[in-house]
Amino acid sequence: MFKTDKESLERLSFEFDERDIATISHLLNCLKRDDLSTISDEEIARVQKGLEQIGALKLDKKYYAFHVEDSYAYNQGPQAGYGG
Repeated sequence: MFKTDKESLERLSFEFDERDIATISHLLNCLKRDDLSTISDEEIARVQKGLEQIGALKLDKKYYAFHVEDSYAYNQGPQAGYGG
């Protein structure tokens, strides 16, 4: 179905988003469950593992940022919130 070597998975991780991965994975599960696939169970397992690796690559590249405001310190006076 698709190559699962490291370079191929990295290239695919730029093309697939989380929704694509979930959709393809769901399709493979349905095909396997209902015995509708023309590819072997081993091939399905290989592709599913590749999808998991693509998902891990996508998570590995994400950064999360947040902002914290200390409203108690802010309300303590003119120098509050600045270490004063």
